[in-house]
Amino acid sequence: MNAKASETEITMAIRRTLKELGVYCWKQWQGPMSQPKGVADLIGVWKGRFLAIEVKRPEGRLTDDQER
Repeated sequence: MNAKASETEITMAIRRTLKELGVYCWKQWQGPMSQPKGVADLIGVWKGRFLAIEVKRPEGRLTDDQER
């Protein structure tokens, strides 16, 4: 992966990899009016287990809602 890849590009690469592994997942779209706040970018199920992935570039910061 390119060191300057955007979070969108990183998310797409993660989704491709998860699909290859047979993981059922979806992109959870969030915006300023979304409720509840702080939901992870990718939500999924793998072998009967809940999966949540928050995608950040190295300089990215979690919001307070994401921390909770």
